Amino acid sequence: MVNHLVANRQLCEIYPLKTRPCGEMDSIRLQARLMNDLQAFIDAEHGGAGKGWLRIVRSEAEARRVIEDGKLAVLLGIETSEPFGCRQVLGVPLCSKADIDRGLDEMHALGVRSMFVCHKYDNALCGVRFDSGTQGVFVNAGNFLSTGRFWQARTCTGELSDNTVTPDGVLPDPIAPLVPPLPLYPPAPHCNIRGLTALGEHMVRGMMARGMIVELDHMSAKAATRTLEILEAADYPGVVSSHSWTDPKLFPGSTPSAAWSPSTGTAPRPSPRSGGAASRCATSTASRATASASTPTASAGSPARAAAARRSSTRSPPPTGRSASSATPWRSAPGT
Repeated sequence: MVNHLVANRQLCEIYPLKTRPCGEMDSIRLQARLMNDLQAFIDAEHGGAGKGWLRIVRSEAEARRVIEDGKLAVLLGIETSEPFGCRQVLGVPLCSKADIDRGLDEMHALGVRSMFVCHKYDNALCGVRFDSGTQGVFVNAGNFLSTGRFWQARTCTGELSDNTVTPDGVLPDPIAPLVPPLPLYPPAPHCNIRGLTALGEHMVRGMMARGMIVELDHMSAKAATRTLEILEAADYPGVVSSHSWTDPKLFPGSTPSAAWSPSTGTAPRPSPRSGGAASRCATSTASRATASASTPTASAGSPARAAAARRSSTRSPPPTGRSASSATPWRSAPGT
């Protein structure tokens, strides 16, 4: 399973009973420490270090061993709107490539192997997919408090779209005085005008270099498309849509909740989407059982099954000594 370390600075700041500062990375560090404390507690209850039924895993080989021992393999991930302080205010990023590099190194050392590039609010890395209805009104207000702007949407002209921004609902009293009236939006379907920024591309490539899994959910259609282009160009298999918060048309022929993830001996190449510039990522039917046993993030769906299965059945194992930018994630030695 995946234990996402989750934080939201805006919600923290309006919460009246908080006992700690609202910095998102501080919260994530605390959660990582508490997760390790939980593992140590379970170990102590079962006879000592390494003897508990829950193990935090850092590699595919480690996950495989834990699962084969009948224990729960837990992968640490991060789901937050301002990773490494990468918010933006009025379009100006408040982080640098150096901040991203330091942050990825720190989180990797803590055992994090999966990350979202953005979550609920547009940040310096990518635009988001929006929320609809009453929740959307609330989250859009949070986007304003985080960035100085409400979501910016246009009417989509292609086949992909983000969630529709609707005017339903009323802001709660603590927030209403803090934001101006929400803007009027053009006719649906809506697409966020923001995609993957240059800093976002640096983040994605940095995750690839460290063998981490890129979480596609919550990205705008524009950002997700560009991310997949980068991953596919490098033949990088470590990408997942873990909870269906992306346009299902990115995964033709199946349900949107699916992973294109490492498997033993093969790394299935994505199948091009008909008429699209970017091809799509998939786990083949043949390799899905292995992926689910070795990679806790793999989910049950399998988009573009037939094409991916054909490619997987004819493709030889990836050569050794591949560059860091195209290295298969989950191949690092345990503890790295």
